[in-house]
Amino acid sequence: MKQLDELHLRYPFYGARRLRDAMLDEHGFIVNRKRVQRLMKLMGIRAVYPGSKKPSKPNKAHRIYACLHAYESLIEARTGLDKYFRFYNVKRKHQTLNAKPDKSYYTHLPLLKQAG
Repeated sequence: MKQLDELHLRYPFYGARRLRDAMLDEHGFIVNRKRVQRLMKLMGIRAVYPGSKKPSKPNKAHRIYACLHAYESLIEARTGLDKYFRFYNVKRKHQTLNAKPDKSYYTHLPLLKQAG
């Protein structure tokens, strides 16, 4: 349960299936998806998914950019986005690229010749 909690804190958007895969990759434990679901329910943790629930009802005349409200300054926004893009391109395992991060998958492909 400790390893599952650590993985959930590191990847709060992972559901039971991806947490199961992370348990195997990072800790070497082979765990059934249903067991991960049961433990998640027992621990009271859920994956964070974008949902239709809105914290407030904005005025329709104003355009709201939700991602900009999370940062206090431009420097903080750039730092946060840089951290996210590094995770997304280097660490995150892509489901359609044989469970490899984008960067490691594409660096081993041969370079395409430019048309011209």
